[in-house]
Amino acid sequence: MPSYSIPADNGKYDTLIQITLEGCTVTIQENDGRSGEGETVFCEVHEFTSETKAQEFFQEQCRRDPYYSPPTDEEITLQRGEPVYLTFSDARSHKFYEVTVTGVEVHIRYGRIGSKGQVHHSTEITTDVALATAMQKINDKLKKGYLRSPSTNSTERSQQSELSPSTPSAQTPSPSTNINASATVSATVLALAATLQAGGELFWQISPLKLGVTVQIVAISHSPLFSCNLMAGEDFAYHCNPRTAEAQIVQNTRIGQNWGLEERLLLPQDMAFGQTFTLTISVQDNDLILSLNGAILHHYQHRISPTQINGLRLICSQGHLHTLSVQVAELASPPESLPLSSSPIEETDVAELDIQQVLRSAPAWLPIVVDGDGDRLASKFGGRPWLAIDEAWPTCPTCPQPMQLFLQLNLGNLPGTVREEFGSGLLQVFHCLSETCQSVVEYPGVYYGRVPSVEQSSRTRLVNPVGSGSTPPLPEILGEPYESFPAKTIIDWQIIDDYPDPDELGFSDDEWDEIVERFGLNDLIDYEDQYPTNNTDKLGGYPCWVQDVEYPGCPVCLAPMRLVFQLASGKNLSYAFGDMGIAYVLQCQTHKDQFAFISSCG
Repeated sequence: MPSYSIPADNGKYDTLIQITLEGCTVTIQENDGRSGEGETVFCEVHEFTSETKAQEFFQEQCRRDPYYSPPTDEEITLQRGEPVYLTFSDARSHKFYEVTVTGVEVHIRYGRIGSKGQVHHSTEITTDVALATAMQKINDKLKKGYLRSPSTNSTERSQQSELSPSTPSAQTPSPSTNINASATVSATVLALAATLQAGGELFWQISPLKLGVTVQIVAISHSPLFSCNLMAGEDFAYHCNPRTAEAQIVQNTRIGQNWGLEERLLLPQDMAFGQTFTLTISVQDNDLILSLNGAILHHYQHRISPTQINGLRLICSQGHLHTLSVQVAELASPPESLPLSSSPIEETDVAELDIQQVLRSAPAWLPIVVDGDGDRLASKFGGRPWLAIDEAWPTCPTCPQPMQLFLQLNLGNLPGTVREEFGSGLLQVFHCLSETCQSVVEYPGVYYGRVPSVEQSSRTRLVNPVGSGSTPPLPEILGEPYESFPAKTIIDWQIIDDYPDPDELGFSDDEWDEIVERFGLNDLIDYEDQYPTNNTDKLGGYPCWVQDVEYPGCPVCLAPMRLVFQLASGKNLSYAFGDMGIAYVLQCQTHKDQFAFISSCG
């Protein structure tokens, strides 16, 4: 039954006012001594005609304490001795978690929906501690995506579960997601290395496009004028025309001999003369998404249905365009489990698993920092980046504002076992601080697990510094001096053991039940407590997923990317990714110029 204590002072000695709600009765009792065990000073009993009125009076009395906050529905349910029942369903599992408090005992039942599940009991010191322990367990599950189910008794729930064991209670990626979260991908390579000279063109016949298809072009531009075109017969369904001289990208559609209204973008520096770039065009329900090196540039509304598109045409008007890869990727048959190449678990009988196969750790490194900016080649959070001679300060891909350096890693100065594992030179992550640009969009290419959320106004790149570089004036960021964003220099690294998020292991509920029993754990929460995935700033290791597994696929080879660096909100970086979320810098292990900068929040 709900009970609340308020410390008081009657002028002679400390007292404790105990307010208790039981059905339609509210009891107010004042005891001598803050422990509540002393002599009763007075006791009042208030009877009401309904539980609702009793509840209102109970909360009114509790509000005499300025720190009082009304109990949640879950707390009220637990105080009544009734179970709180949570469920979670996705493409891989359908499970429940039930918590009941009886006096000082906490009873937990969990497992696959439709089964009796596993049972765990614990005894706490007091009822208040038992309630607090139960609420902690419930809140942990709610953060992981579990949903509260209507309060019914255990028998009714078991019957409902057996009738509909696969009814989902959590949303799965919608059909508008361009690559389904549980699908594999087939890619048709149209061309590898080739050079397109001025006045020349390349043409490929392709199957009609459909939802989820991506066209990917990896190239080096030595041309001030070229275009990538999706053709519907002789019509230009989508004309993407980077113009170096104008520093713009022109997009349009031509039906017959008539061009439509142009849509223009600023030409990003990543597509400047001599730069290697990956241009991706992804088909969505209502538009085409144009992305450059994993960063979304533009949504182009369909003017000709994608189902009419049957050709890809590259045209070089001046200079030459050197293509490294041209391919079309589309959905293939869904696999039975996520094709995460980095998963630490191989297919095997759970009964034969060695604990080290489940708890296989990976090294990660925590940065040791000092306040202030180091030299231009230092690894750092914030501060002045190394820039090439005559290079302009990097600007936002979606607005003309100068960007803030979030992270610079000197890959040659990383700990020995990962030195140059991620390439050579400097890895730099820039981000726009403008509120109008602080948004994320769905990853436009192939992904594994939940659809990743891409930081739209950012730029991640590898540069090979030559000499001391340039020292352009530090820009103002949103009217504030650049130095107002605190810089920290990384002076050393501390190695730790990092463990994979349980969702990465791919076990079913039944398998997890067996695993926690064999390894002497109470439940999956105990696994996460004893073998955590570090959630702060770190180099390498496993991503600490805030929501669920969200690996983007490489735009070139489609393989899942691996974690390079994890940025936590408000740690070494004075910035919050949404509601105290986490951002991840990921890279293709094979194509080390391919990066994704994604984030997730609570």
